[in-house]
Amino acid sequence: MVFHSTERDDVVLAIHFPATLTLVIMLTACKHPLAIIGQGDIVERLAGVRGCTLEEFEAESPRCTQNDVIAEDYNVSYEAIPRPGWFFVGWTKGSACKGDNTPLLCELELSAGVVQFVDEAWPDQDWSPSTAVFAQSGMLSNFTHKMIKSADDNLFPQLAYECSECSIAQQASIDPPPGWVRGPIQVALPIAAMLSTPSVEGVPNTVDFLPEVPGNEYRLIAVVRDGEFLDSGGNGVIAVNEVERNTIFRYPANSRVHELTDPEGNVFVLFAYEVESENFIGVDFRSPDALEGDPVPVGWRYSTRILNKDLVMHARGLATVLAIRSSVTSTWQLR
Repeated sequence: MVFHSTERDDVVLAIHFPATLTLVIMLTACKHPLAIIGQGDIVERLAGVRGCTLEEFEAESPRCTQNDVIAEDYNVSYEAIPRPGWFFVGWTKGSACKGDNTPLLCELELSAGVVQFVDEAWPDQDWSPSTAVFAQSGMLSNFTHKMIKSADDNLFPQLAYECSECSIAQQASIDPPPGWVRGPIQVALPIAAMLSTPSVEGVPNTVDFLPEVPGNEYRLIAVVRDGEFLDSGGNGVIAVNEVERNTIFRYPANSRVHELTDPEGNVFVLFAYEVESENFIGVDFRSPDALEGDPVPVGWRYSTRILNKDLVMHARGLATVLAIRSSVTSTWQLR
C-alpha cells in the first residue's frame, strides 16, 4: 500500500469518486513511505510502533522508505515533532498526509480488507512519500534580502538570488554589478520552508558576491515569469506577478494574518514586509490596524483576522504574488 504525493491526486479528485473510494485509489503496494525535510521526527501516536526518526530517515531505514502495511488495519495518527530550534511547517501537499489547514497530525483509518483489496488491485505502483517539512526560523524571525537581476529586456521577468547565511550588513556591502539591484530587507511573517530551487537554462544556479564567504553564497530561489502593473503613480509601483518557486508557508492558529481582497474577491495574504534591520520597531503585526494607511491597489480592501486554525499555503511551482513597492515594500501571496 503506498500513499502518493504527486500531482496525480489532483486528477483522482477531479473524477469525483466517493470519499472512501478516492482514498482507496490513493493506496497501493502495501507501503506508505515517510520522508523528512529539515530536522524533526515523525511519531505514530496510537500504537507507537510506526514512524520515522531523523536518524532513521538519514540512514534510509525501511521504517521510512517502506513503512510496510501487510493485511492489517492501518489506523495511525502521525505527528511531526520538530527538533530543538526547528519548527514544523506542514506536510507536502498531495499526499495522504494532507497539506491542508490542520497540518500537525496525519490521521488515517483503513481496514485490513481495504489494504488487501488495494494491494491486489495495484501491486506495483511506486509513489513519492508523505513528507514532513521543518524550518529553522519561526514567525517574524526570518529575514529575506535578495539580489535581483532582470532575466531579459522585458519589464517583469526577474531572477531572485538569496544567501540565507549572509547577514544584512554583508548584503549592504555588495556593490551590485551591471544589471543587478539589491532587494529590500524584509521580515517573513509565516513559518516558511523552501522545498526546492528553480533551474533556468543558461542561468547560473549560484552566484558569488562576497569574496570573504567561501564559494557561491547566493542561490537562485525564485523566478518572476510575468506580471501586470496595477499602479505606478503616487502609491508607488504595484504589480501582480507570477513567481516560480516551491514553498510552504504556515501561519499558526491564534496568530493574526493581514489580507488584501481584490474587487473579484481574491484574497492575498501578507508574507513579507520591509524593515530597516533585524531589530525593527514601529510595526506591531498583532494589531488589527497595523498596516492601515499603507498604499493598496485602487478598489482593494485591507483587513485582518485571528486564525482559528492553522493556515497553510503551498506554491508548488508557481505562486501569484502581489508586490507593493512604495515608501514601504510589502509582498502578498494569493491564498
